[in-house]
Amino acid sequence: MQIRFLAIILTIICSTFTSYSAETENIPEDAVKKPGLEKPDFKTDKNNPPKENLPLAQTPAGWTNSLKEAITRARSENKYIMALFTGSDWCEYCKLLDQEVFSTQAFSNWAEKNVIKLYLDFPKFHRLPDNISAQNIAIIQKLGIQGFPTVVFFTPRGEPLTSLGYLEGGGANWVKQIEMLLPKTLKIDTSLTDAISDSAQSNIPLLLGVYNSNSPDSKSAEEKINQTFSIPELALPSGTEIILARIDTAKLNKKESALLNRLTNNKPASKVILLNSNRDPLFSSTFDNTDAAELARKISTFIKKPDYNGKWLQDYSEGLKLARLYNKPLLLFFTGSDWCTYCEQMQKNIFQTEEFAKKSKDYILVELDYPRTFELPENIKMQNEVILNAFNIQGFPTVVVETSNGTPIGGIGYNSQSVDEFFKTIEDSLKNS
Repeated sequence: MQIRFLAIILTIICSTFTSYSAETENIPEDAVKKPGLEKPDFKTDKNNPPKENLPLAQTPAGWTNSLKEAITRARSENKYIMALFTGSDWCEYCKLLDQEVFSTQAFSNWAEKNVIKLYLDFPKFHRLPDNISAQNIAIIQKLGIQGFPTVVFFTPRGEPLTSLGYLEGGGANWVKQIEMLLPKTLKIDTSLTDAISDSAQSNIPLLLGVYNSNSPDSKSAEEKINQTFSIPELALPSGTEIILARIDTAKLNKKESALLNRLTNNKPASKVILLNSNRDPLFSSTFDNTDAAELARKISTFIKKPDYNGKWLQDYSEGLKLARLYNKPLLLFFTGSDWCTYCEQMQKNIFQTEEFAKKSKDYILVELDYPRTFELPENIKMQNEVILNAFNIQGFPTVVVETSNGTPIGGIGYNSQSVDEFFKTIEDSLKNS
């Protein structure tokens, strides 16, 4: 299995946090998987023809080679950007990834619903348009990608989340692994009838973004709806707290138009409307001089938040959901609970203290355990293996802090530090992120 976070993120982790590597124990060998990566080499070969004489490289169907287009579509459709860094005509692992994953129906079905696919090619025997070549080089240099293939995922707002490389097992297995690391975006309905039905059946609020595609202000109204829907508090909770629907009044049938008129008191102008599951209005606002982020913050106050008792969770996805809903960073504790001596000391001297219990209320806690004498549930065991490799953890104990949107910003080990010293290191990193 080869799953790795962006090199730039690992650099941030190493440079931002104090290293406490003196008191760590090596992780089990069977938890470390060898990567299937090939190093890019862009040196000019004298035996190769000049670039201008090479055939033009082709972008596969269903992918875009334009970062601008990918960002525009991701925000409009509320999907992740999936950026593939590849050497299409020389990288063997890239070809295997295409054959074993991207060409499968399992991947196609998943990608259609969840991502905008961005193709960033670095061919040796084909040429790219000058603007695309310059774009690709700028992106790879900014992110510090070290090998191909690497697939990087970004939120609709362009925030890096995680990455995945070549992985044996086919399309279904590849999708299964990435879903463990990638919080799910909310589907945006376009049918008023379906949205109301989903809200009633799920007993959760419904947020309508209403506009008219035939009106002069339709583009600005639709863009404001997309901006509002892409705010993390709304776009990435878990899919179970709110239903989003973008409604074009020009496409409604008579029955739906009459229903919308009742819901809006015969004023179905461009606006957002929040309804409870009984279709009672909770909040509404037009888009005149209203900031999308402020709208989302007001709406998010009506979203029912699941209880969190401050205990260590095992489910990383649950931790991400709570972090987004409560706008709190995560603390991920990598441990070998039944064999790692320094992990036990960290538990006793930091995590089990009253002082930690008080200070940790500002965080969501997730424990990622790698025991030797007992078995974890299979789904948790697989999740932990994926995340261990994704974060490139080299020893236990390690605590990684992530922002509420799932971006890792630092890691810390154990060096007999006090609770105050532990939190000061973390809080300094959060301030600088």
